[in-house]
Amino acid sequence: MFLINKACDKDEKSNNSNKPFYVTTLGEIEGENVKLELTAEELKEVDGVPADLKKPASYSVADTYDYSTMTEAGCDDMVDIDELNSATLLYNLANRYL
Repeated sequence: MFLINKACDKDEKSNNSNKPFYVTTLGEIEGENVKLELTAEELKEVDGVPADLKKPASYSVADTYDYSTMTEAGCDDMVDIDELNSATLLYNLANRYL
């Protein structure tokens, strides 16, 4: 699952140094909350990860987006993505062009 980074730069003067979404591993589902943990790759890649994100924690389902394995290699035709949301689109573009 993707976890929305609520501390992300969102103003026009942003240098886009913060990621808008983090890739996480889904743990337990607790009603309207899910237990998530950042993947090892995210923890290694992201500088300045807030301490509260470094350990598994419970988050509201509203703060997440579904993850698509199709985008891991960079999907050519984004219409084919099975979980089409802003997080998968950005993740797909980053994997294709960065």
